[in-house]
Amino acid sequence: MGVSFKPVFNRNNTKTKKGVYTILLRVTIDREIRFFNPKLPKLESKYWQGRENKWVKDSHPQNHLFNKALMDRMSELQEYVNKLHFLDRPITFRQLSEFFERKGDKESFNDYIDHYLKITKFKSPNTRKKYNTFKRHISEFNPKIKFKELGEGLILEYRDFLLSKGLVGSTVTKYFDPFKKIARHALKNDYLIRDPFFEVRLEVPISVVKRTALTIAEIEALVKLKFKKKEEQYLELHRDLFVFQCLTGLYYSDVRGLTAENFINSEAGLLLVSERFKNGYRYIVPLYKFPEAVRLLNKYKAENSPLVFPTVVDQAFNRALKIIGPMAKIEKVLYNKVGRHTFCELLISKGYPREYVAKMAGHQNSKTTKTYFDISTSHFINELSGFGAVDLFKSI
Repeated sequence: MGVSFKPVFNRNNTKTKKGVYTILLRVTIDREIRFFNPKLPKLESKYWQGRENKWVKDSHPQNHLFNKALMDRMSELQEYVNKLHFLDRPITFRQLSEFFERKGDKESFNDYIDHYLKITKFKSPNTRKKYNTFKRHISEFNPKIKFKELGEGLILEYRDFLLSKGLVGSTVTKYFDPFKKIARHALKNDYLIRDPFFEVRLEVPISVVKRTALTIAEIEALVKLKFKKKEEQYLELHRDLFVFQCLTGLYYSDVRGLTAENFINSEAGLLLVSERFKNGYRYIVPLYKFPEAVRLLNKYKAENSPLVFPTVVDQAFNRALKIIGPMAKIEKVLYNKVGRHTFCELLISKGYPREYVAKMAGHQNSKTTKTYFDISTSHFINELSGFGAVDLFKSI
């Protein structure tokens, strides 16, 4: 397959009022021609001579910059073509155009991350946030990673870097998901010759999951809490939102988006039906099983707003919870996720089967629900309730 590149000036041989014209690169693949625009400043005809490596005459004050830019762009294309030949890949104008148009250093993996984030449509803001956090970590680790450096050694060094920052094993593993996906996207587009993660074992130490959940007595203490001082009264809304979380399993990002349409009156009672903000997975919560949640719903639902609850800023919400906990004599640290963990623990303590817990919590992966059961003392005690005690002296 014959591939060639050549700069052309004033392609259509037209005349303009200003007398300046565009420089293009003529790309030929098997006698078929396309034109790529290197986006250089337009040039007067008197400065163009078209000689190889000296397309712009020495009389132009910036001739060196013009000629170097053209040589660099053609060299990039030629190296890419050579790589495609080596990999025995077909060479198309689409491939060359996408490579040519991509900004940044073509040999830089960090620049490719920027490119990937720009062209990818993520399913949720949280997924984009995870990828941006990965970008921040990898840039802090090494802001100038070349594709040719991607391999087991660098990958394990990056793993150790994340662990040295105090990140737990599960979090380190989570940030390797974007790393793998972007690297394999680059492999698919022939920036890499092989998958750098092939046969690489991360061996990240996974610590036991520790989740904070409130007891029924602690939830009752929150409900009974009074905010008598004027400067404390703003905390009532934050307390009520958190209690609603404990009784529905929703993150605050889900609570603030609730509208009247999410509540359905069934024969059994009121249901809460929606999709999780995080993953779009559908969940159903039988609110009629949680009278306090229904009371809070009736307390706040507004007639002149599509949203059920007033909105607060996430950071302000977590700050308020850290104040509310000690006021209710709760020694545990309260934050957004504690409400969700509390809800799952409540369901398990009442003997709800795993599949119902998963449906109410909106778990996309059954392994997530299993984790709650595995670490729940309530579930352990319930499972043992049908077995007798081992009393050594009872029969003596």
